[in-house]
Amino acid sequence: MKAIYLTDDVIGSFQRVFRDLPYDVLWKWENDTMAGKPDNVLINKWIPQVAILEHPNVKLFITQGGLQSTEEAIAAHKPIIGIPFHSDQTSNVDTCVKYGMGKMLDLEDITVERLRSYINEIMDNPSFAENAKYLDDLMKDQPQDGLDKAIWWIEYVIRHKGAKHLRSIAVDMPWWQYMMLDILAFLSAVLLSVLLTLYFSVRLLYILVNCIFKPKTKKGGKKKVQ
Repeated sequence: MKAIYLTDDVIGSFQRVFRDLPYDVLWKWENDTMAGKPDNVLINKWIPQVAILEHPNVKLFITQGGLQSTEEAIAAHKPIIGIPFHSDQTSNVDTCVKYGMGKMLDLEDITVERLRSYINEIMDNPSFAENAKYLDDLMKDQPQDGLDKAIWWIEYVIRHKGAKHLRSIAVDMPWWQYMMLDILAFLSAVLLSVLLTLYFSVRLLYILVNCIFKPKTKKGGKKKVQ
């Protein structure tokens, strides 16, 4: 989510907190100007995120918690304050919180006091950065790094002429079967059959009840009185 789409109250809360911090703040901002920008805040439309995170003077990363941003923060050993908006962002930030390398803050819960408290807690506690490093070590403790693994699999596919034995069966499926439309059609037919059976059963029961309890009319007319 672009920062310019945040509400004025949320932007104002960030500005008030940043203004009182004894640190410089780099803020990715999509406009050339920002009303009420604190003097210690530098805004820019584009920021080389990896290079910034790897700089030794960067101590905290406030992010919405996308997968790539989360992985880059872990690789740079930088703690985060995650403000998730949608999709996988909540689970990504939750993982960082679980391993003690960050805090989660819901957009609706952003206040000056809570934001300031989270920033000060992370800045004053080196364990957050240490836990980020531990999580990075945990992720990298593999027989091969990502590049070597990619090279090995590319060569594997070449050696085995396309490695057709690894092809997913879904590749050769008709589109309607891949989308499971046949299963949906079957389940819809079953549901329709059940509903129709229920409807006609209730209708038949209604007719039988009417026949049993319907008052009988007497045969013949009334006698005339002379």
